[in-house]
Amino acid sequence: MSKIFDEVDYQKFVSELNYEDVCDVLKNNQGISLTDLSKKYNAKEEYFDCLLKIWTKNWNTFYHKGGRVVNKNGNYYILSPRNPQSRVRNPQINYM
Repeated sequence: MSKIFDEVDYQKFVSELNYEDVCDVLKNNQGISLTDLSKKYNAKEEYFDCLLKIWTKNWNTFYHKGGRVVNKNGNYYILSPRNPQSRVRNPQINYM
């Protein structure tokens, strides 16, 4: 990951990406894959992978802006801050 952090293209990707926009995409596409999310933003998959690892591991820093990003079996979901599962260490995702 540290190698990716130093890449100019990664830094540009992060600076142009809007967290709230990604939250909206996740809300409308619950269970989206990393590949599909990268295609949607026309970004390198390894850039999104790096960023999503940060977001899923440090979820509490993003509560005020749209919810908690969760990775389950390689698919990404967003949980509302009002969802009780958003506060547990390993949240359960209902696949209904």
